Amino acid sequence: MSTKLNPKFKKAWIKALKSGEFTQATGNLVSRGTTGIGHCCIHVGYCVKKGYGPNHMNEILDTATAAHYIGLKPNETNMLVEANDRRKLNFRQIADLIKKNL
Repeated sequence: MSTKLNPKFKKAWIKALKSGEFTQATGNLVSRGTTGIGHCCIHVGYCVKKGYGPNHMNEILDTATAAHYIGLKPNETNMLVEANDRRKLNFRQIADLIKKNL
């Protein structure tokens, strides 16, 4: 059974993923590179829930902590990590995955 995300939060997360404001990164929750700050899709959700913008670097978080904060179960976290890091889906594709599955 999947998590029932708060509909307002879910809509805002999907919007943020599709906005183009967040640069996608793989392998880390959030990282600073030569082109700026890159985010995993889960970190985008964390930023949305906290009210942070795309330039936010988290202070202490790991993926499991951020996922728990936004209300994801471990299997859902794994699904999103798989989509972001291994399958290399873009944020628009991940937004559709969230819309359909969470």
